Amino acid sequence: MNQLILLITIGTYFMNISAFECPQENGYFRHPTDQHRFFLCIDGREYEYHCPANLVWNQSIHQCDYTTGPEDIITTTPTIPHGDRSRHTIQPTRAIPTEPNEIVTRGRHHLNG
Repeated sequence: MNQLILLITIGTYFMNISAFECPQENGYFRHPTDQHRFFLCIDGREYEYHCPANLVWNQSIHQCDYTTGPEDIITTTPTIPHGDRSRHTIQPTRAIPTEPNEIVTRGRHHLNG
């Protein structure tokens, strides 16, 4: 019976050992496969942490965040709905000068000279 308890204890210990190795002696690093977890390395030893619910690790700001950064694991491609696209058109906010002496200020044209 004692051997079984010892075996379970040793097995549990080895299951908790992470395959992650600190790339630097100190710092925060994202988990290689789970965007909801990250590691803190102190003196070359790794400590694993979990982000709170609905947050993911953002490596660019070194904290859990609601949005994903450019380096995060999961990426998506935006889709444009079919149909009338005129409502998606971006209108310019200022005019481009057509004369060399013309200055544009907040949508109003002024002539120099």
